[in-house]
Amino acid sequence: MLKPIGALLIPLLITTAVAQVDVLDRYIAEGLENNLALRQQKFSYEKSVRALDEARGLFFPSLNILARYTRADGGREIVVPVNSFVSPIYDSLNDLFVNLGLPPADFPELPDQTIPFLREKEHETKMRLVQPLFQPGIYHNYHLRKHLREIQSLATVIYKRDLIRNIKQAYFNYAQALYAVDIFQQTREVLAENLRVSERLFAAQKVTRDAVYRAEAELSAVEQQQLGVQNRLQQSRSYFNFLLNRPLDSEIIFDESALKLPIRDFTYEEATHFALTHREELAQLRTGIEAAGESRSISKSAYFPGLNAVVDYGFQGEEYRFDRDHDFWTASVVFEWNIFNGLQDKARVEQATLEQRRLETQMAELNRQIELEIRQAYDNFKIAQKKIEVAGKQLVSARASFELIQKKYQQGAANLIEFLDARSNFTGAEISRLIAYYDYYASYAQLERSTAYYILPELKDKE
Repeated sequence: MLKPIGALLIPLLITTAVAQVDVLDRYIAEGLENNLALRQQKFSYEKSVRALDEARGLFFPSLNILARYTRADGGREIVVPVNSFVSPIYDSLNDLFVNLGLPPADFPELPDQTIPFLREKEHETKMRLVQPLFQPGIYHNYHLRKHLREIQSLATVIYKRDLIRNIKQAYFNYAQALYAVDIFQQTREVLAENLRVSERLFAAQKVTRDAVYRAEAELSAVEQQQLGVQNRLQQSRSYFNFLLNRPLDSEIIFDESALKLPIRDFTYEEATHFALTHREELAQLRTGIEAAGESRSISKSAYFPGLNAVVDYGFQGEEYRFDRDHDFWTASVVFEWNIFNGLQDKARVEQATLEQRRLETQMAELNRQIELEIRQAYDNFKIAQKKIEVAGKQLVSARASFELIQKKYQQGAANLIEFLDARSNFTGAEISRLIAYYDYYASYAQLERSTAYYILPELKDKE
């Protein structure tokens, strides 16, 4: 618990201002490890890595086994006129025999042969090796996949930065609600004591009944506000644990003896320059423009011929016999060049060119968006700094006023309305100071995200 209300200012605002760096860093590490949405980003990145492996594999030869077994009937036939071929030969021989004084021979008549074009049954089992020799599309596809992998890697980093900001802000919101609960609890105790005193004074006929009613109303109002703050505490705890993928009611450690969080005092120009130099969104879009260029090159590669080496080795025959009498091999160089396909390739090139120009325009817009985001985050941070000073002065005055009115009220020199107004002003000043302090850290978390100043754990060793 915090100290009594009269000594609340320093313990509340200095210790809460310095949420433990080590504890918060551990929570950030836990969120980066367990957050479910981040895991999905990591799976997407792994998928892009495998796609790059697939593109790399296109440079290497492919080896396949092809097997075919065919049964056929009918179809075209080849007629071989055997009798027409041999009849002149028979006649020439008989003429020769007669000239030699020999009787002519009785040669048999050979029927014509009909050979079907398709064999009744046939198999072909072979291995085919294909090696690309000249395929520009494969080269550009590989580099396209490299760019897509980099884009997904940057998308993961971008989500990490968003997650870190959300964890920090959720942590500060939880701490704010935690101390607000304590403030209202102590306020309730004061008002409950005031109600008890008012009832005793009324019983002694030293005050009228309306004093008791006013005390009851003030106590009820604070109890109602206390319920709202307790609900906010539970909601902030649930959201923080959700980001870390923990049970929603898990305890959150908040150490009051922590060191102050490091705050870098940017100028607006420094913040803008740092963001335009380090924001992953810009690197992601630049990579996207390069990827669009590779996509355009893939489309243009259709204008060039392709050249592959193909080697087949296998076995053929009517029966499955794998021996030297039935094997065969072929080696080919296959040249392919698409001369015309209805201007489809030209249309693809134009589409890729337009996409590249769109991304270049988006890059200019993104630079302006980041400048606007930095302006808003920087102004909010500076205003939050000033609010702390104003709220601090307001709290000092409200506390001094309440302590004075409280002493007067106890001595009978101040009425109940003055006491309750002073108490209400003091509580309001405490809440305003608390909100201003944690808004300051939440706004810095946003500025830190907008500038990409926070060094991610995997990048700390490279710094």
